[in-house]
Amino acid sequence: MVRRLNLNALETFAAAGRTGSFKGAAEVLFLSPSAVSQSIKRLESELGYALFVRKNQAVELTDQGELLFQTVSLAFDSIHERLDALAATPMSTVTVYSSPTFASQIVHPAMSDLMADGSLTDVRVIIADPPDLKLYRQFDIAVLYGDARHRPADVRPIGVDVFTPVCSPEIAASIRSAGDLAERPLIVSERHQVSWSDWFTANGVTPARSHAVRVAHAYQATQAALDGLGVSLESRRLAREELSSGRLVAPLFGSSVSIERPLHSIWVLPERGGRPQVSLLADAIERVAVSAIR
Repeated sequence: MVRRLNLNALETFAAAGRTGSFKGAAEVLFLSPSAVSQSIKRLESELGYALFVRKNQAVELTDQGELLFQTVSLAFDSIHERLDALAATPMSTVTVYSSPTFASQIVHPAMSDLMADGSLTDVRVIIADPPDLKLYRQFDIAVLYGDARHRPADVRPIGVDVFTPVCSPEIAASIRSAGDLAERPLIVSERHQVSWSDWFTANGVTPARSHAVRVAHAYQATQAALDGLGVSLESRRLAREELSSGRLVAPLFGSSVSIERPLHSIWVLPERGGRPQVSLLADAIERVAVSAIR
């Protein structure tokens, strides 16, 4: 699997796909056609498959190229939209960058009291799942997600995430032990840093071949659990509202081994961290995040 690809090469690919020619991409990007051609060749070599069918002066996307083009185009459009939004944001506005789940479960509650007493008056919450490590320094406050080994040096951890199985009360009624999960439908969030395999291993259970509901984003996993589609492995603080309301339950919390990982970290823009509203909100986010761990 390709872990990292050069962003310049992907931008070049997107331009070629959009214009239908290497010459057109070169004009858009202020490069030579040969530079575009070489960049595409290197990208195809890294991926292991052709992205274009060459036809004289024009190019056409292959089936695999079309799939990649759709994904890359959406990503670059999203980046440009966010940068435009930031450029239009007044300096008085506090900007927060976060995943949608962390925003709803932690950032919004942290904002609530500050807005009620007038300490926080103007804030923009920008979400991405997961937050992009190449963009976070453009915000006042950024909450990042990922393994501590790959964490940038200028961020600090905010507690640990405690992962435990959660599900609807109806499904929970038939779960008494870790072994009971071996044959249950499991909801798999493909971007989680903690897997069902990690949890089963920690609890000494060898799961049978099970049905799985696979989702791309954490918030989809929570919703799938709410809809009764199966059991999801969730960070307790990122399901705090659902667990508090009883819409989700953690049937094995306390009687099984939970997985604890320091996966969330916070960054505050140094030159803007001295602004009272930025500092107040950053402190409030940390306070809510730590208090919500258990």
